[in-house]
Amino acid sequence: MRAFCALYLEGFRWLRRDKIFLPILFAGLGVAIFASTVSQWSLEDMKKILFDIGFAGFRLTGGMVSILWGSRMIHDAISERSIDPRLAAPISRSVWFLARYSALATAILVMGVVFAIWWQGILYSNGYGRISQIQGWALGFLVLEWLVLGAIAMLTATFGGFGISIFASVSLWLVGLMAPLVSASKDPNFPATESAVVDWLADVWNFQRFNLIDQLAVSGQDVILTDVSMRALWAVALLCGVLTAGTWRFSERDLT
Repeated sequence: MRAFCALYLEGFRWLRRDKIFLPILFAGLGVAIFASTVSQWSLEDMKKILFDIGFAGFRLTGGMVSILWGSRMIHDAISERSIDPRLAAPISRSVWFLARYSALATAILVMGVVFAIWWQGILYSNGYGRISQIQGWALGFLVLEWLVLGAIAMLTATFGGFGISIFASVSLWLVGLMAPLVSASKDPNFPATESAVVDWLADVWNFQRFNLIDQLAVSGQDVILTDVSMRALWAVALLCGVLTAGTWRFSERDLT
């Protein structure tokens, strides 16, 4: 446990020196200002535009931050050989990998808090009061998505270089976003084999389960609370699966 904590603190210091919090701070502010400004252009759908643009901007920004720094957590340590003296001590690769991810997860949680503060500022500036329960759940599931994306980025970084990791992570993210949409809109005459694959992806690799923006306009709280536990369990299972694959792959990788 002492070794894990030391590696965790080292990873968090590396993220802080790499200035991960600057894009979090200014990108969140930029999304907040942009969403608030654009929502003023329409008097009828002002609230819907505010929610759509604001949450979409936070989702995209947080996802890219998680992928970029998740990939760098592995790539930079290997390319700079800073991992060598760590693994020379009696520390397993799994402990190093999980400690590194824990540092990234802490930065992602901080990002969620920062974005929540910006979102509260948007609501106050537009006269909507405090963050509602549904909006809090929506922000929470965005954080879960970023945690999964960070784990995916670290997993893909164990297979290749920085560019390959970014491309693979973004591709997996897009597949998770598009698969349920394609499954819901496919033609009845769609080939059976391809249809089964798409439906399987829509069930297993469905990143739309992290998106609760469609629930924000619903007044009844029970609409979201009826399925939020299943969404959370699915997110935890997906995160554990990706981290397990990442630790196994990192343990088997040749670091020379």
